[in-house]
Amino acid sequence: MQAIILDTETHTLNGLPIEIAYAPIEINAGKLTLDKSKLFDQLYQVGTPISYAAMAVHHILESDLENQPHYKTFKLPDTTTYIIGHNIDYDIAAIARCGVDV
Repeated sequence: MQAIILDTETHTLNGLPIEIAYAPIEINAGKLTLDKSKLFDQLYQVGTPISYAAMAVHHILESDLENQPHYKTFKLPDTTTYIIGHNIDYDIAAIARCGVDV
């Protein structure tokens, strides 16, 4: 995997990630390909309440996070070279809070 298109949702503005999703893509000879079987979308527990403002944006409720893994368990794929996304600085900061070396 060369690159991922990343998106996160957090429990507050600039908070901990409660949802992390990415689509791995390959770029070869100027062509972009996506293997849909490798799409990743996971909810995470953070151990602190979701703000009402955040819930209004992403519609993720406390009950949605029950029995989900802890956010610190998230790992990027080892072969990730590039991270692409809308407001990517926000998403990179969010996964960095998981302990990911970005």
